[in-house]
Amino acid sequence: MWLAEIHSGLDALDENPSVDSHRVAMMGFSLGSFLSLSAGAIDPSQIAAIVEYYGGLPPNLQYGAKSMPPTLILHGDKDVLVPVANAHELDELLTKNNRPHEMKSTKARITHSTFRSFRSGTTPTMREMRGVAA
Repeated sequence: MWLAEIHSGLDALDENPSVDSHRVAMMGFSLGSFLSLSAGAIDPSQIAAIVEYYGGLPPNLQYGAKSMPPTLILHGDKDVLVPVANAHELDELLTKNNRPHEMKSTKARITHSTFRSFRSGTTPTMREMRGVAA
């Protein structure tokens, strides 16, 4: 159901004359990341790039890694909800299939909920966050 909605949205963007359909990228956090990667594995022609935070590619869609769009993998080593092993597996899979990608992980106190809790004051400092994308 969710993937059908994503593809419906991508189709609508393709039909919109004010959108350059060759420059549409997806970004997802957690489940949104799994969905973005799934969409890229199923139909990479509609997605120029993917940025995924704290997700992974479901095992039943790993065959699609051979044609995935460029992907940025961001994951905190302290994530207890989605293990950082998912990021390492995706990195290995994309490397094996010679797909353009980059992986950034950090040993800082960055957990799964970091991006949802900026307002709570419990998040790492901006300096620590730069360590993820550096």
